[in-house]
Amino acid sequence: MKKEKICGIYCFENKKNRKKYVGQSIDIVNRLSSHKWEFNKGKENKYFQRALEKYGFEGFYFYPLEECENDSKILDDLEKYYIDLYDTTNPKFGYNIEKGGNKPPNVKGIKRSKETRELMSRVQQVVAKDPERRRKISIGNSGENHWNYGNTTPTGTRKKISDALKVEGAHPLHGVPMPQETRDKISVSRTGKPSNNPWTKESREMLSISKTGIEFSEEWVENMSKSQIGKKQKTDGYSHYHGVTWHKLAKMWYCVIRYGRKQHYVGRYKTELEAAKAYDKKCWEIYQNLSMLNFPEDYEGV
Repeated sequence: MKKEKICGIYCFENKKNRKKYVGQSIDIVNRLSSHKWEFNKGKENKYFQRALEKYGFEGFYFYPLEECENDSKILDDLEKYYIDLYDTTNPKFGYNIEKGGNKPPNVKGIKRSKETRELMSRVQQVVAKDPERRRKISIGNSGENHWNYGNTTPTGTRKKISDALKVEGAHPLHGVPMPQETRDKISVSRTGKPSNNPWTKESREMLSISKTGIEFSEEWVENMSKSQIGKKQKTDGYSHYHGVTWHKLAKMWYCVIRYGRKQHYVGRYKTELEAAKAYDKKCWEIYQNLSMLNFPEDYEGV
């Protein structure tokens, strides 16, 4: 059941020294939560902030002084009255630093003219395109300056978000085609860069042939291995074979297999083909799965 809002004047009273902090709110219960947020961010006034750091919220009574209707003038007048009554701007008796009643007007619900809205829109567009302003905003929201720095989204919350976006039509970009301009930019940015897919057209054709039942003789494999010796090896890190990578420092091919959370180092080899064969051998020992091998025909019927 939704709680009824209490509008009026509230008070924090120190349980030990009876000093007070007086404020106004259209929702007193929710204002307590706001004070806790402001305290955690260090945004309370310096006197009240220090008192909360020393005594904690549990060291204060929190209660409404007077309820009233939601009218800014009435709230301002009552706030001034109680601050003056308890003399809370005096450090000996309270934590207020202002006399009260000087809150900015609530702009929510104000209807602006079409000309005003257009002017505000143009100003925002100019400000948004200012590179210096964008740089400052970026710095202000980076690293430790980010409002959510150090916080981790709970696993349960991440799962709820993931499940909600999996519902058809729930994702904001569901069914929205990528603009051609964006496609062109991505294409230009990737031009000249190596593909993330290590399987080249030749390697895919070789794998396709190997799966049709054609077996390569040992002589062919040996000749292929010898033909690689003395040739300039690839240095972009990609291989025709799965699980094989070029080691820049050693200038050799090496292979590594991941199993569970562990990484099994197989070894280094002069040729790409030798590394692929070694990878297959180790992979077969661990997984016993033909679909994961570079040369599955070598292990059929084993």
